[in-house]
Amino acid sequence: MIEEFGKAQIEDIKAIEKRYNVNFPLEYVTFLEASNGGIADKSESNQVLIEDLNATINIDVLYGINTGNSASNIETWMEKLKEDMMEGSVIIGDDLMQGMIVMICEG
Repeated sequence: MIEEFGKAQIEDIKAIEKRYNVNFPLEYVTFLEASNGGIADKSESNQVLIEDLNATINIDVLYGINTGNSASNIETWMEKLKEDMMEGSVIIGDDLMQGMIVMICEG
């Protein structure tokens, strides 16, 4: 369950894609349009299996666009950490252990 931030506008989503030179998957664009990220319940139901690592993470926050809280915005974290980012990737959230969740959009 996620306490949603609202709805993102397609123009804002496209601006983020252009600014960071990424192409979001259609499913992620649809997610942003519908909920614009949000704060996840702190429970085992939020565990996501990372198959390549054979480990799970617990989602804390999925960032959005213009959420009203800069700490919850994709752009805030991308600006802080853009020098460390791989080309074609974007920070989309964090987990309960304070690690960033990064989506690789290409390659």
